[in-house]
Amino acid sequence: MKNPRLQGIRELPSQSDLMTLFEYNPETGELKRRQTGNVIKARGRTGHLQAGIGGSAWYAHRIIWKMMTGEDPKGEIDHIDCDPGNNRWANLRAADRSQNSANRGRNKNNTSGFKGVRLHAGGRWAARVTVDWKEIHLGLFDTPEEAHEAYKIAAAWHRGEFARAA
Repeated sequence: MKNPRLQGIRELPSQSDLMTLFEYNPETGELKRRQTGNVIKARGRTGHLQAGIGGSAWYAHRIIWKMMTGEDPKGEIDHIDCDPGNNRWANLRAADRSQNSANRGRNKNNTSGFKGVRLHAGGRWAARVTVDWKEIHLGLFDTPEEAHEAYKIAAAWHRGEFARAA
């Protein structure tokens, strides 16, 4: 199968072809092959569900988007709850790369316990938010909790519905 990371530049099969191949339940997020009744369960390395069509791998959420809207996704599809296996229609939304990145949890190597917060060299806690790939320094604080409060306010201001504080 081809690399699914390249699928953003490929056009999905037509909506009618997808409807012939698959059955989708928007309430549960379950995508099934019509011919066999098998639920799509294969996951790629990022945890997203994948389905093969004509020898190519496609993310299930992109197939679902086209089935539901009739259009290829223009950018990325964001899973609102950050669970790449949750393809309920209410959990999917169109996003650009920056918005999708904003809706991530804190990095695995984060030692402060709070997104947007790190220990500064002087022993105080620095808060920062990234907007349009530029880091904005929000100040130094006595506690990580104070720094995180500043991050939450800035993230909500700059990222709106895509802001994730945890």
